Amino acid sequence: MAPKEQEYTIMSFRALFTAGLAAFAPLVSAYTTPKGDPTGNAIYEPGLNSIVPVGKPFTITWEPDTKGKVSLVLLHGPSTNVKPIATIVESIDNTGSYDWTPDTGLAPNKTYYGIELIVEGTGQYQCTQTSRDGHAINH
Repeated sequence: MAPKEQEYTIMSFRALFTAGLAAFAPLVSAYTTPKGDPTGNAIYEPGLNSIVPVGKPFTITWEPDTKGKVSLVLLHGPSTNVKPIATIVESIDNTGSYDWTPDTGLAPNKTYYGIELIVEGTGQYQCTQTSRDGHAINH
């Protein structure tokens, strides 16, 4: 391969690699990993059996009993296999509420959604139920 062709190939690979990384950037979160057992910052809304509408503002509320910043994460799955599926918001002041507009692309499901609140820096966390009786996303 001629030097110019080799240089072009390397540059093309770098551009493709960089574009690939950029595509995955939204999937990477910077929130603190939860640690230990759930404690503090009791979440009030959404409560058990709440219906959260997509595309409309919904206020998540909790008891802000720790200082500092918190992140909110959307969970999905039964309590035996719950997984984070989206970051709602990262590193906000722990004021006890956040207005969230769920994305219209969320799958409607009568069960198994939950919200996790994580205290930044410590990993202390609290979450809502994700059981069959938990709250739902509604279209």
